[in-house]
Amino acid sequence: MSSATNNNIDLTLYTNRGSVSSKVSLLLNYLGLKFTTVVVNTFAGEQFTEEYKKINIHSRVPLLVDKSDKSQEPVIVYESGAILLYILKKYGTNHDLLPDSSKDLLDSDPSLVQRFESTYHRVLSALDDHLKTNKYINGDKLSAADLAIYPHFPFLQFNYLSTFSSLKNIERYYKELETIPAVNNTKTSLYEFVHSLQPFTAFIEKNKK
Repeated sequence: MSSATNNNIDLTLYTNRGSVSSKVSLLLNYLGLKFTTVVVNTFAGEQFTEEYKKINIHSRVPLLVDKSDKSQEPVIVYESGAILLYILKKYGTNHDLLPDSSKDLLDSDPSLVQRFESTYHRVLSALDDHLKTNKYINGDKLSAADLAIYPHFPFLQFNYLSTFSSLKNIERYYKELETIPAVNNTKTSLYEFVHSLQPFTAFIEKNKK
């Protein structure tokens, strides 16, 4: 674990406030780490500006810049799974959020989240079935996989409302996650972001009860 205290931790998260970026801010908040947020408006193409490309030539968000160790060059990490693993290994070892099995976060996160994005219905049903006998993704103990998955739920709910209404185990799962203060704060931020998007706003109005 890093010997840095929260007072000398210098982290900057470049984010667009979407679900992928939000899982990074959720983990940072859960761990109680101070960080600076820089919002990159990807709808306006700000990720392609020369200023941003000096930091990340791949023009993608999220991006984490760690300047905590003043004796070396800043550490720049991109891709959400890699950022989560970096944070956990450097600042989160006392929180026991990595799965107990030999699979690390990079196995837990993309194998679930990326499949969410390509085959929603099948994976949601599989996850619901898994949660019949498991409190969390990795059994009865909260892990980083749960924090990585949660930010996708607001978007999934709006896109697959009828599917979500029948998935009682997932409903129990995400409502339980929302009792965690850091998760609940992320929920508020995500819903504000989703409501600001015109297609989602139209969908919400259409499906109001």
